[in-house]
Amino acid sequence: MGNKRRFAILTGMLIMLVLVACGGSSAPTEVPTQAPAAQAPADLNSGPVNTTSELLIFNQSSLVICFVYLAPENEEAWGPDLLGNVILGTEGEYQITSIPPGIYNIRFEFCDGFILEEFGIDLTTDFTYTLTD
Repeated sequence: MGNKRRFAILTGMLIMLVLVACGGSSAPTEVPTQAPAAQAPADLNSGPVNTTSELLIFNQSSLVICFVYLAPENEEAWGPDLLGNVILGTEGEYQITSIPPGIYNIRFEFCDGFILEEFGIDLTTDFTYTLTD
């Protein structure tokens, strides 16, 4: 009878040592029924998201600009003239604000009839466009 008692005590101590070593307890644990949602890591370099962009036009050409048009990249029709009553002379500059961020096509109509179009301009952030000869 002494050996059985000694065996029971040793077995009990062994179970307690295993539980302590594993950090467990004799209390039942709850098993989650659903895995926690994955969380994307925060981008520490990101700032506020642009809600509008600005286009700054520098005319360093020898031609005078009468009209400027923008169109979203996927549209065929040009938007309204963005200069309004302004004529952008040589060495002039003009800033267009409140542009929804996106990729645009731009059209410059010079007062002498010359037309310049450029496609795929990235206006997801502020952009400076310089015209030269």
